[in-house]
Amino acid sequence: MGAGQWKSHGHLFEEKYTVRTMASGELPRDPEALILEIPLTLSPTDLLERVKVLIQKASDAKDRSSSKIKKAPSANYRLSSGAEPKLDALREMLTCYRDVYLKNPKLRGETLLDATHKYYLGRKNKKWAKIPMALLLGDYGEKTKSMRNLRRYIQKAEQITLNVAKGEFPGEY
Repeated sequence: MGAGQWKSHGHLFEEKYTVRTMASGELPRDPEALILEIPLTLSPTDLLERVKVLIQKASDAKDRSSSKIKKAPSANYRLSSGAEPKLDALREMLTCYRDVYLKNPKLRGETLLDATHKYYLGRKNKKWAKIPMALLLGDYGEKTKSMRNLRRYIQKAEQITLNVAKGEFPGEY
């Protein structure tokens, strides 16, 4: 996702429920929220201790399926938990899928690999006009390896597309 796309779509990844000050008479957005009244006549240190105790009691009372879960996500879309996506590899997979495979659905094998190389080398921006290492040709047998990697890129890109449709990025692929 480019910088411009992040600016226009970043809100989809924001948490719906946050710690905030509520206006008088306002209802909470989160049905699981703990509502507190905090008198500002005490010192911040005393207030923090008292709030900490209340939060711990509420957290203990709530049934948690796992002690490792510290936060339940509330965003519409979220990055997969437990692993940071390898954005460079994802970009190359999705580029091959979108810009070569989907535009030439009848190409297979060596012709698809050749079209992918041609696409990369034909890019106007020289920074991006490089064939990914996994798709480079080398000595004997490397063409078969490169075609296998391209096929994997396409399969993984299709799975990522399905994952995003389910609201998870990148998900298991």
